[in-house]
Amino acid sequence: NAREMEAAALEQLGYQVESGTARNAYLMAAKDLRSTEPNKQMNAISEDIMAAMSMGQLLDYISVRVNGKKVDGEDYTMNLVLSDTGDKALVRVKNSVIVYFIDKSSFVADASVEMPRKTLEQLALDPSVAPADVKTTGDAAVFDRFVGMLDVFDPGFNIVTP
Repeated sequence: NAREMEAAALEQLGYQVESGTARNAYLMAAKDLRSTEPNKQMNAISEDIMAAMSMGQLLDYISVRVNGKKVDGEDYTMNLVLSDTGDKALVRVKNSVIVYFIDKSSFVADASVEMPRKTLEQLALDPSVAPADVKTTGDAAVFDRFVGMLDVFDPGFNIVTP
């Protein structure tokens, strides 16, 4: 059938190509075409890795999860303080991106949010979780909008077929 023929062609391309990245892409595509099982869910990042990240790395990870359409037109600043570690950052959301400044804060920020580091890690892994240990001063809706703009990734997508 056509799927098997395409898989065989991709497999041969994978065996012949010199680039490791291209080889992985071809062979994974061939596997995807031959597989009848749906891809299993898995986390792209574990709690252990998240715990080893610096504040900047954690905010970088959160920045990757921003859904540009959800944040379109937003413009706000937020002081973020981790109560257990003392880490802080000034977070700015504008032009559909997050920009942050480590060890900075602003007196004119729209909101100040304080939480334990573990809570921020949990929000980064699953923004649908409603944390109870977040203290917000200023405009509390800012933090809700911040969390609401984050996407939950589906790592179980098909590579070749729709």
